[in-house]
Amino acid sequence: NAGAARARWIRDVPHFNDGTYYSHTVKVSTKNYRLIFLDNSFYRFHPDEKVETPYLDKPQLHWLRAQLQESPDDVEIILMHIPMKAAPGELAPSCELYPVLAKNPSAKLILAGHNHKNILQDFPSGENKKMLQVQTGAFAQDTKNWRLVRLTENSILVSFPGDVKTEVTIPVN
Repeated sequence: NAGAARARWIRDVPHFNDGTYYSHTVKVSTKNYRLIFLDNSFYRFHPDEKVETPYLDKPQLHWLRAQLQESPDDVEIILMHIPMKAAPGELAPSCELYPVLAKNPSAKLILAGHNHKNILQDFPSGENKKMLQVQTGAFAQDTKNWRLVRLTENSILVSFPGDVKTEVTIPVN
């Protein structure tokens, strides 16, 4: 059913007319934010393939690199379904996506789902910095499973689940 649903989305939803991954820029005062929406929902690989999730195909990885380099002045926020995870005892994920993001210290925030849990996780990023991955529980399981993300000129504010109070502030300068 996933293939048929994807074809229908591409046909019927304008954002998907050029594919199921895309970006959108937002200007807040003098700060430019690039919201990068990835299509990484496929995760049922044969064990012999030795694929680490989250998985992005090569064309999408090349596109992502170009998006991250599009402007030296913007801050990137990555939105995707399947989150990155580090193996026990490791600081960084081993998937192909991680080094692409880690080389770009302007990638500050990853918003992911899939696990239906409220989790904040830091990953090392270029120039001795970090990027934060935020996951939020499933809204269908609890109506308090939502977060408010506010973009300001100097920071990204992410709320506690089910509340407008800020749980974490990410500096962007």
